[in-house]
Amino acid sequence: MAVALPLASMAVASNVAFGKFSVKEVDDILRVAKYNDMELFSSRIVIRVHDAWQSDETYDFVCSTGYSDLACKVTKNLQGPGIEVSAGVGSFRIRTGPGVKNPLEQIDAHFFSADASISSSSHHVEAKIGLTLAECHVSALDFRVGVGLSCGAGIKDDSLNLKVAGTGIQLGRKIGFSLFGTSFSVDLGKLFK
Repeated sequence: MAVALPLASMAVASNVAFGKFSVKEVDDILRVAKYNDMELFSSRIVIRVHDAWQSDETYDFVCSTGYSDLACKVTKNLQGPGIEVSAGVGSFRIRTGPGVKNPLEQIDAHFFSADASISSSSHHVEAKIGLTLAECHVSALDFRVGVGLSCGAGIKDDSLNLKVAGTGIQLGRKIGFSLFGTSFSVDLGKLFK
């Protein structure tokens, strides 16, 4: 299962990143995520279940051990939606649910995990794979301790984002750096919203 899930995810993710999804499927993803109702700079997760996208709004707070998932993260940016499709397995995860509307109160943390993803928006494309000791998105701070490879360029989350071999920078709404998969950034949009 751990091998099949990332391979299936990469097929779905490559369809998103390279425009192979139909307009209807992208519209379905945005509809399920309730994109029009989202706060600016916020993200929502939709999951793939039996060939259909479904909301994971059935929780207020999740703490799980031994997880695997195929998910699509939809982010509402100034330039429009950003979509990231990922597959991952890990030993421990904790996150707040969609009931937490204020971006400063949102938490999403993974520990001892492996993941692969492809993200795409109107001005950005990126692919990454990595092993993570800890990855935390807490309030306006994002950090990851691990090893990984990523390659991408463009405007992501209203910031100039350049990465080669897991090393790069972000400048704009998000300010940060990464070095071979270990990274740190601050989201100024969440601080000054």
